[in-house]
Amino acid sequence: MRASSLLLVAGLVLSGSSAVAQNIAVLGDVEGMWDRWEHFATTSGAFSSTSRGYDLKPGYSFVFQGDAVDRGAHSRQVLETFLRLKNDHPSDVVMLLGNRDINKLRLLVELDPKSIAQPDPSYEKVLADSGLPRSLRTDPITKLKFILDYRMGSPEAFEFRRDELKREGRASTDADVLKSYLEDLKFDGLQGRYLRAAQIAHVDEKTGTLFVHGAVTEKNFGLVPGRSAPETDVRKWVKALNEWARKQIEAATKDGLTTRSNASELVDYQRRVGQGDQNPFSVVSARFTDDMGLPKAPSEKFLAMLAGQGIRRVSVGHSPYGEVPIVLRPGGFEIVLADVSYNKLGKNFPVMITSQGVTAESSVAGIGQVKIPAVSDNGIGGRLETGEVVVGELANGNVLTFKSVDYVSIHSEISGVEAKARILSGRCQDLMAATL
Repeated sequence: MRASSLLLVAGLVLSGSSAVAQNIAVLGDVEGMWDRWEHFATTSGAFSSTSRGYDLKPGYSFVFQGDAVDRGAHSRQVLETFLRLKNDHPSDVVMLLGNRDINKLRLLVELDPKSIAQPDPSYEKVLADSGLPRSLRTDPITKLKFILDYRMGSPEAFEFRRDELKREGRASTDADVLKSYLEDLKFDGLQGRYLRAAQIAHVDEKTGTLFVHGAVTEKNFGLVPGRSAPETDVRKWVKALNEWARKQIEAATKDGLTTRSNASELVDYQRRVGQGDQNPFSVVSARFTDDMGLPKAPSEKFLAMLAGQGIRRVSVGHSPYGEVPIVLRPGGFEIVLADVSYNKLGKNFPVMITSQGVTAESSVAGIGQVKIPAVSDNGIGGRLETGEVVVGELANGNVLTFKSVDYVSIHSEISGVEAKARILSGRCQDLMAATL
């Protein structure tokens, strides 16, 4: 049986395995931006507004795909909200670990007095280039600002934290901001509790969906740090990966990451050092991306292996491809790309997963509303012969495409008929290339 046929068969079996659809509201990469979370909560249909804040409705599950903090002014509020939802609905709320979440553990190492006393050439160069005295090399406040800006991609995070402390009625000097970051990383601190409640991967059995932050690929499937041989069973792999991460986090937040021994493997697992903008060996930092920066699914053989184990789709955040969620549909399998953190309207649009399929709605500035139906005859999820991805249907019956040029997202509008013809042309090109 061809791999594509196996994918379709597996999808049909799973889609009919449950008489009652389980609605999963999927959100990626809030990154401390409260307005984006609030838009998601009010438009997904999965939440009700109560005196305590948003609450999950009966019949719904909520999966947050990681990166709760950093780029917005409400990181602590986001963490508190997600932890409350998890506490109230432990079986129906799943929080994944993103690279921005895990990366915070680095602060326990890099802000430790012994670590600060060691040479740090890149930090010292920034001090010199900024005209700052070299004596600040051992100042933890200046070092925290440097780490947030240059190593975590969050230049505004320090001042955002100060603003949050003010809103909470707490002291907000530079020293208080530093203290807040370190206290939050303690075992019972806000960030520490989030890290311990979250996980690296999750399998939803009702819909056959595997959730991770970055990507599941041939290079990282089955890998668990510290093990010599990869795990071939997807559920055993997910369990082992989560157990390994939990032990690392508990050791770090309980005892303090003052040496490279506690959680250093977890920090290294999500780092992209020497790997360009991704680490293909980590499900946290890998991407479903080709050399042109466009979304690309793994090989048909690899997806068939996942389908053979009851996985019909993989859902991720981490990589914002344009302004709308993207659902790739190679051979009946589905790859859900839910990170829309760079949407110009400043909104996170909900992705809904049920046993019947994936749906989403979004809006693009200057274009309007975009819909991703569970089933489409307009080529949604396919790639044109020039590499663009067909991402959704427009109100006028045309479809929206996405491409990236020099890391700039470009959306275009074409007819559904043209899209299907160009997708077929692209497949023919791929088949010809494969036979050469």
